[in-house]
Amino acid sequence: LSSVYPVTKALVGERYFNQLTSLYVQQHPSVSRNLDHYGEYFPLLLKELIVEREELKPLAYLANVAQLEQRLHHSYYAKDRSFFHIDGFSKLSAEQQLHVRFMLADDITLLESHFPIVEIWQSHQDDDIINWGITDEACTYYCLVQRQQWKPTAITINKDFFDLLTLIQTGSSLLELSSYLDENPVEFIDSKAKGIAKNMDISTLIQQHIIIGYEIEQTDAV
Repeated sequence: LSSVYPVTKALVGERYFNQLTSLYVQQHPSVSRNLDHYGEYFPLLLKELIVEREELKPLAYLANVAQLEQRLHHSYYAKDRSFFHIDGFSKLSAEQQLHVRFMLADDITLLESHFPIVEIWQSHQDDDIINWGITDEACTYYCLVQRQQWKPTAITINKDFFDLLTLIQTGSSLLELSSYLDENPVEFIDSKAKGIAKNMDISTLIQQHIIIGYEIEQTDAV
């Protein structure tokens, strides 16, 4: 649990973290010899304890930080990205293409929070301890977790991009995605174009291997 949740441990201190993990082990004993995915419910325990324990209430963001770390851990063990079969896609009829449903890479997950959890996580990558305090819960932050060059990482993205990826993740068709992009242009910074902002499109997501496949019907994945 210490290796999965190092920032959470830093935020509460080693002694208190050990108390939390002991409680978690009592409630969720391991049922497998493979501990790679052990601890997935730890953020839920923290969410409950934040409500119950006075000493944790100033750390209202703690459960969300732990959730981010759990997603980063999942990303590390996710399947490698495959290449999009563009030849097969190009052979589909125009009608079939409009109704395909795309698949995101397995290492990608999305997370939203009322707290700047990516900034909190990043601030601890160089052993910098910062007391963040409670932020305004009217503000929402959108996070993309993915594995790049074998290293899981998290970035804050804008709501339009978050909504686009959510639509893909929940099975929206190419026709529905195109309609969304027409109404909500998603801008991103192209590092190869000297920092110039460009509009995101499906082809860009395929080129970046964020989209790695598609489904024609629910049972036929390519």
